[in-house]
Amino acid sequence: MKKIICSFVLLVFLSNCIFVKKNNVPAIHDDRLKTSSTKKSKIFLDWNYSTNISLNQNQDAIEKTKYIHNKLFSDVINESGCCDIVYKRDEADIIVNGGFYDESSNAGIYFAYLTGFSLYTIPSWININMKVKANVKKGNVTKEYVLKDSMFMAQWLPFILAMPFNGNPIKKETEVNKNLYKNLLIGMENDKIIK
Repeated sequence: MKKIICSFVLLVFLSNCIFVKKNNVPAIHDDRLKTSSTKKSKIFLDWNYSTNISLNQNQDAIEKTKYIHNKLFSDVINESGCCDIVYKRDEADIIVNGGFYDESSNAGIYFAYLTGFSLYTIPSWININMKVKANVKKGNVTKEYVLKDSMFMAQWLPFILAMPFNGNPIKKETEVNKNLYKNLLIGMENDKIIK
């Protein structure tokens, strides 16, 4: 009986939400990013993270999320093969100053907690709003980029039936974030900053 109860509780906490990606920017496939440049540019990232959600204002949480987004953008750059990432500004051909902005609402987070405390019998939903903003400089050329996307996420016990078809929302949110970085790289490519 203990195993059944534990399994049910685990299932409830892991799998009763659905999401819909808004796709405000085009979906970029990995093969679209590949470059055949023989001479790679050197790129320096000065990347930040900020959030509107007051529960995530802890400095350790901000630093951890900043690291995650810096790594996500770095992974996109490395997968494209366009550039070598350098860690000293004066070694770089391209300097990227910018950050990821979580513009989601605090209210949605509080309702999500209420849903969790009620064992998902009370539904909740949130629009997760994401923005990537970057100032990119190569030589005397400077470009500004602002990319936004979002996804709608709802939690409720009956959504447990949708989970096998809908996938993991955390993984899907990461995919949306990564796609923003891919679009940023494509924008830099289109502006001839990356060859």
